[in-house]
Order: sequence, then C-alpha cells, then structure tokens
Amino acid sequence: MKTELIKHVNNSNGQLKLNNITFPQDPERIRIRRYLFRPSTIYPSSKTLKEVIDKTFYHASEIIIQILPENQKEEKNSDEDIIIILRQFFPDKYELSSPIEIRLKKYDKIVDTRLRISEAIGIPPEQLSVAQTDYENSQKILSIPNLIWYPPPQDSDTPKSHKAYYYSSVDPNKPLSTISHIDDGSVLICRNLSVPLKKLTDEDIKKISNEEEQKRQMKFIRSHHRKEETLSINIKDVPIFDVSTSK
Repeated sequence: MKTELIKHVNNSNGQLKLNNITFPQDPERIRIRRYLFRPSTIYPSSKTLKEVIDKTFYHASEIIIQILPENQKEEKNSDEDIIIILRQFFPDKYELSSPIEIRLKKYDKIVDTRLRISEAIGIPPEQLSVAQTDYENSQKILSIPNLIWYPPPQDSDTPKSHKAYYYSSVDPNKPLSTISHIDDGSVLICRNLSVPLKKLTDEDIKKISNEEEQKRQMKFIRSHHRKEETLSINIKDVPIFDVSTSK
C-alpha cells in the first residue's frame, strides 16, 4: 500500500511537493494511522489494506498519512508496539517542549517503561514525574500542574481522593497495558520534580491565556482554509434516472 502511494504521488521528476513537504521515496518513512478526534492507531506494515479499512470505517474515522522525518523510519512492527507522544513541562517557566514520539512495548513492566521515558526526555528517573492527558488538554498549559502526576510533585493541587485512587492502581511491576487509555497517540507530560512550580501573577495568567487563545484561533483558521481540488464529472456518464421508465 505504501509503495503504491509513492507511485501515485510521483511526478515526472520523481517527487511531488505537497504543502511544501516532499513526499518520501522510502515506504518506511510513511506511517498509516487512524484518525478519530486525534491521530491514534498506527498500522504496522504487516497489516493488509482490508484489515485497515474494515476497522476504520466501522468506527467512522479516517485514515491519515504521516510523513516521518528523514532520519526516522517506522518503528511499529506489531500490535505489541505503541507509539506515544512525550512533552516536557517546565514548571519554572510554564512552557512545554516540542512533542517527541517514542516506541514502547505494551507488555513491558511500568518500571522499565519509566526508565525508557527518562532516557528519551532527559530527566533522571528518580526526579521524573509523569501525567497522562489527551491531545487537546496538553495545549492548556495553565491546567497542566493540576493533572494527576505520578509520583506527585509537592506543589500538586490534585484532590487527595483522586491521588489515592490513581497511585493505588499503579503497580510498577505490572505491564504498561494495565494502565487504561495508553495506546498509539497517547500524550504523556513529564516534569522534573527538582524544579519548583512558578507562582503566577494575574499578569502572567492573562498573558498565557492570551497566547493560548491566539494559538487556538490560528489552528481554527488553518483547519478551515485547506486546499481543495476540483473533481469534474461528465453528466452523460452518470444517469440520474432511467429514461425508458420515466413519466
């Protein structure tokens, strides 16, 4: 399927630029995934087109194509692999790092997964705190300190009842699959416990809120100004009714 996609978009010079992105010639730089509210399930190259279409259309979602960076190839080789998104929260500046994707194994122990995340994000494991969120909420930086962090920072305002429930459900020696809602496209926010949370002034809050609103507006504008292509249909080839039976 990926090879056929490359053939389809190739022009006479061997490449076609779409929105200033050069379509790759290596099928392993093409990622096929499901889109339902957010980029989610990634389909390994071993999957057939029939398997992808059957599952996707049943759930009324879309298939999207993700172009991987030049130095990266598809890492998901089986359904046991999951590709998640990591972002680091800098509590002293109320800023987020750019997202990075890493591959994890569903049946690896949570303790081993934490070491893998620690290595990828650059925070020592003993100082690493992780919170799970979704794509939309990861954009709301003012609410990030109130996520349910594991382990909890000293400055967390999460209700104790929520903390107790969440922490009691996390067993470091159990597989990653025991944590609900962890799958392709899941977003994990990481922070360094040794860095204190900045105390925001009213002016800080207003500034951050305004910046977030501007980003949301720009995202809305881009999503409603997508390039469209013309589809021409010859009416004589599309019978609206059978003339022989019309009255």
